[in-house]
Amino acid sequence: MANAVHSQYKNLRFTHLSTADGLSRSHVTCSSQDARGFMWFGTSNGLNRYDGYDFSIYTYHQNDPYSISHNYISSICQDADGKMWVGTSDGLNVYDHAMHHFETFKHSDEHPGSISDDQIEAIIQDRRGRLWIGTRNGGVDRYDSETGQFIHYQHEDGRSGISGNDVRVLFEDSGNRLWLGHWNGGIDIYEEQTDTFVPLFEDQRLTQSGIMDMAELDSCLWIGTQSDGLYKIDLRDLRLSAVTHYRQSGENSLASNSVLSLMPDKDGHLWIGTENGGLDVLDVNRNVFYHNQVDPFDPGGLDSQFCLFNLQGSVG
Repeated sequence: MANAVHSQYKNLRFTHLSTADGLSRSHVTCSSQDARGFMWFGTSNGLNRYDGYDFSIYTYHQNDPYSISHNYISSICQDADGKMWVGTSDGLNVYDHAMHHFETFKHSDEHPGSISDDQIEAIIQDRRGRLWIGTRNGGVDRYDSETGQFIHYQHEDGRSGISGNDVRVLFEDSGNRLWLGHWNGGIDIYEEQTDTFVPLFEDQRLTQSGIMDMAELDSCLWIGTQSDGLYKIDLRDLRLSAVTHYRQSGENSLASNSVLSLMPDKDGHLWIGTENGGLDVLDVNRNVFYHNQVDPFDPGGLDSQFCLFNLQGSVG
């Protein structure tokens, strides 16, 4: 580790949006910006669309088949056609901008081509246009838009090769490789030729902690975990011996071993959202951590030590 220690990064200033501004719940779980410029925020009590002035809130209504299927929003993904896919604790939804309503996909034991599980954890569209859905209990699904069916990749099927059925992270790197991160600490890579997943390390998990997020920066894959800090994997050398592990161990280190979210910027910094440690920024080239934590006397600073962001794209 480098010897230099910096407490703040460029005197960051934050604009706060809260329930006082119309947000449905202060517990924000995910976010995305669509092609129209609207910001979408998933919360534990509904989906919010923000136009820069006001919030439109979408919540579940029992007697409305076109409402969103559940109020806990776990993931948001805009596809290449501009459709907003929304994962919830009870079903996958796609928003129809023209009709202003949702179509819902749910599991059915009577229909093998239905989604494998209703608890959605992650959604991504890869560069080939395929939509992948990570679930809590059913592995990962790939949606076939032509048939409206879901193709299942599960731990028990003896074919797909995935490390477990609780898939929390989906990530595609610059080499078009699709990565899965599991709650059990396993990591898998999709093999295009065989249409299967293979574990990153054949006989060993990266960690015993849940995988929370992934990001690519400086030819490396960065992996945040629920309680075991941050890992760096050189994408040119996928051996376990080449892995670098960052943990809370002093001033020039992570502020917390619970890494919730990761975002690279164009200047070679990795933004790290933590639980109970605020926001860290890692200068990858200098190997220096900057810490940004709550200051109750600074109205433009962080207002919580719990920092989660997963806005599609990159900072700066």
